[in-house]
Amino acid sequence: MAILNKMNRRTVVLLAIGLIVTLGVWHASLRVGTGPASGEGIEDFPSEARAASSTVRIGTLNMASGRGRDGIVDLGRTADVLEGLDLVALQEARGGFLFRTDNQAAMLARFRRCGWLYAPTETRWHCKQFGNAVLSNLPVRHWQRIPLPRQFDRSYRNMVFLTLDHGRRPIHVIATHATQRDPRDRKVQLDAAIEFFLALEEPAILLGDLNSLRDSPVIRQLAAREGVDEPIGRLVDAPPKGQVDWIFVRGLQCVAAGVRDEGVSDHPLYWVEIEVPGDEKSLSPGKK
Repeated sequence: MAILNKMNRRTVVLLAIGLIVTLGVWHASLRVGTGPASGEGIEDFPSEARAASSTVRIGTLNMASGRGRDGIVDLGRTADVLEGLDLVALQEARGGFLFRTDNQAAMLARFRRCGWLYAPTETRWHCKQFGNAVLSNLPVRHWQRIPLPRQFDRSYRNMVFLTLDHGRRPIHVIATHATQRDPRDRKVQLDAAIEFFLALEEPAILLGDLNSLRDSPVIRQLAAREGVDEPIGRLVDAPPKGQVDWIFVRGLQCVAAGVRDEGVSDHPLYWVEIEVPGDEKSLSPGKK
């Protein structure tokens, strides 16, 4: 009987340990929104001031966690496709995990020798696992991480608001990634980002993965709005038919645009070259 009682106690202890471990794993797997944040400047910005230029190149890339179309994760080739950009908004950037503390924004910044900002949308598995990021050679005066509304989708989303110091007037930038899974949440998130963008003092830029095609009402209405320029469609001869990544500008002259599709992600990189505010030429053409 004593031996039986001892075995029963051992079984109870093992079951209790198993239950605790199971609950711990379940709790760690839950998605938790990171909430708002703000700051001055960005991480590892080069100490040597970048020479002011009359034009800057700004791009957006859903980097798919660095996984290419071949299924291989290679941040070196992701960094290569960012060559020549002064600022790039990244979506689906991953944070550290367990003993790896670096996030992918910091890793890419080391390749590109530029400053970085990681703006995770959610914490999971005890790390800031997933979200937006910005790499920049342009000085960032101030930044904000602003959560976007969600009700139906399990994932969290945010937008990153940056104030850049370059030229005679600060440039306001919003970088975001709207949800794909639920169209109800996507509409609310896009409405919030676009309202913010349209309320900003010019010059202003909205860019990122909006998960909306060219013929969707939200893209058509924004592109047709007075004072808003959609330079990819205007300057690129044949934009990809499945384009869901966008760059919109207000109060800026876009002089060139392009698409790079090197297979480093399931999305191409989109970029535009803009004239820095400083004279009357910097106003958007044909949409005053």
